[in-house]
Amino acid sequence: APRKTIVGNVMEATQLGPDVQINIHQEAAYLKRYPPRICFFCRQPAKAGGETTIAPMRRVTRNLPAWLRPLLEEHGVLGVNNFAAPDAQGGAPITDNYDDKPWDASYGVASRPEVEAICNQMGQQAIWNADGSLTVVTRSA
Repeated sequence: APRKTIVGNVMEATQLGPDVQINIHQEAAYLKRYPPRICFFCRQPAKAGGETTIAPMRRVTRNLPAWLRPLLEEHGVLGVNNFAAPDAQGGAPITDNYDDKPWDASYGVASRPEVEAICNQMGQQAIWNADGSLTVVTRSA
C-alpha cells in the first residue's frame, strides 16, 4: 500500500482512504531478508472500521490444498513488483494500484544505482524498463 516514512525505519501503514479494503497478506514476505519485527501503532483510531486483520499464517499454510504445498516447496514463489517512473512533479499518487507508485518514492532514493544496491542487498533483481519504470523480481527458492 502507498505509505511514507515518518522517521528512520518507521513508516505509516498506508495512505489509502477508508473506502479501500486491504486484503490479508504477509508484510514483506516477498523479501529474502525481512524485518525481524513489525509493530503497529494507532495515533487516531477510525470512527468506523479501520481494523487490521491478523491471521496465523502457519495455519493458513497448513490449510493449503495437499497438492500445492510440495510444489511451492520445490519451486518456490516468484514475486514481481512494478514501480512507475519518477514523477516530474514530485508527488507520488495515492492509489491502491501499487504499480502507480514511483520507484524513487518507494525506495526513498533518487538514483538507479542506489535502487540496484538495495535490491542486491535484498536478493532481488532490478529490471529497468524503457519508460523509466522499474520491475523488481524476487525468487524465494
